[in-house]
Amino acid sequence: MIKPAHGGGGKGVVLHASTWDQVLAARQEYPSDEYLVQAQISPAVLDGRPAWFRIIFCAGKIFPCWWHPCTHVYTPLTDSERERFGLQPLESIARVMARLSQLELFSTEIAFTPSGCFYVIDYINDPVDLRLQSKAAEGVPDGIVEDIACRITDFVTARCDTFYAYS
Repeated sequence: MIKPAHGGGGKGVVLHASTWDQVLAARQEYPSDEYLVQAQISPAVLDGRPAWFRIIFCAGKIFPCWWHPCTHVYTPLTDSERERFGLQPLESIARVMARLSQLELFSTEIAFTPSGCFYVIDYINDPVDLRLQSKAAEGVPDGIVEDIACRITDFVTARCDTFYAYS
């Protein structure tokens, strides 16, 4: 898989590449961009779903969702599913990414393979596509977007209160 560093929504991504010539050809589309060449990952199948996840991190809270790599449809991951399938590392992976990036809002894509490995596919998405699922099939579930909006408001309010207390 060949991905340009900038952009989003799959724009410029080349799937199933296998030769250096394909890498060189892909780079001609956005010659001033940097590219990531990544192995094609085949996820495990858990309860009939690909074990592919989109995790949204917002102001310390993790919102883990199943995310179908073809349809891009989100479904919240339940606590019982996380326990049953051993998916607890999704949270710690996202927290490490938050610490390293120092971002308060981002999303990431993580696949879980049949061999039990977690692979971060799409490292840091910033900005995050927060279209509502009620408005777009591939949008984020409305309740998650509402929670994110509240968390952002609380985060900014706390920062403003701290700023004014010291000024």
